[in-house]
Amino acid sequence: MIFDTTKDSRQEDATIKWRNNHGIGCVNACPRFGKTRIGLKIIDKIYYKLPKEPNILILVPSEIVEKTWNSQLTKKAVVLTSNKA
Repeated sequence: MIFDTTKDSRQEDATIKWRNNHGIGCVNACPRFGKTRIGLKIIDKIYYKLPKEPNILILVPSEIVEKTWNSQLTKKAVVLTSNKA
């Protein structure tokens, strides 16, 4: 039995599993798996399917990860708001 274990295929598999679970859940994966990339792909699909801009909540564990998300979303011209506790 041969498994396709490329990073892209694992990320696509995680995206499909999330979608098949009606968009509920989180991706629990090792560092450098591509969790941010998976989230960006899902956001792209949501924006493409819906007639108006959805409200999407992104939770991050640290300021470093927040900066990564901000830079990636800024490249896509997505408006960001931050609510730091």
